[in-house]
Amino acid sequence: MLIRFVVSNFMSFKEETEFNMLPSKGNGSRKLPNHIVKTKSGAEILKTAAIYGANAAGKSNLIKAIEFLRELITNEHQTQLVTQSQRFRLDDSYKSKPSTFRIECNYNDIHYDYAIEIKKGKVVQEWLYKVDSVKKGTETLLFERKNGIVSFGNFKISKKNNLLYIKEFLKNELKENIPVLKLLKYRVQGTKLFDEIFDSFLFMKIVDPESKSFEFMQSLSTNIKSREFVENLLRAATVLSLSSFHSLGGLGISLYLNKIALY
Repeated sequence: MLIRFVVSNFMSFKEETEFNMLPSKGNGSRKLPNHIVKTKSGAEILKTAAIYGANAAGKSNLIKAIEFLRELITNEHQTQLVTQSQRFRLDDSYKSKPSTFRIECNYNDIHYDYAIEIKKGKVVQEWLYKVDSVKKGTETLLFERKNGIVSFGNFKISKKNNLLYIKEFLKNELKENIPVLKLLKYRVQGTKLFDEIFDSFLFMKIVDPESKSFEFMQSLSTNIKSREFVENLLRAATVLSLSSFHSLGGLGISLYLNKIALY
């Protein structure tokens, strides 16, 4: 489940822009406890959130930024990083500034925080943390990459000799345009952390109006709760479009559903 996504210097995003699925500090969301999921780490996450704004305000670009990060990690053929045309183009000074992507997710009870910084087609920084407790503010460094040097944190691993092999492997195979996380997939023995985190990108599903998902259609036909969820969503969207279009001044609305889009 998506918790937070932050992007800068990519398409229409100039400075750091954050989208998150965290409940507001007020009591409104507390009145709907079924709308909140609590993770093992103690994080509270909304099942649904909405983005609204005028046409060409950047709603679709947010989804494209998440898709770009997913492909960067999972696609073996994705070796070209942020191109000049993908950077923010309305300020010439941003041509020489890095593009940053950060994503915080919970997958199979693993709450992780991953970030990568790209400049002139090269990865200049990258790090991955496992969040242990939100309340206590504790987290475990899994790895950090800075200026071409990769260091690992003090996490639980049953085969420490394998980590020595991984360090040697990265010295030989890591290139400036390849994320560390992509190379670590299914290679670190003695812990499933890296495999699970990689899988969270691999199985990330982003649903848009053009998407076709056999699994989702099958769920609608066989699962009553899934069907009721979509029926209620469409009913609410219809009411919104009929009653609120004029008050919104023709603003577009995009829904982000943790239940459907990212799981």
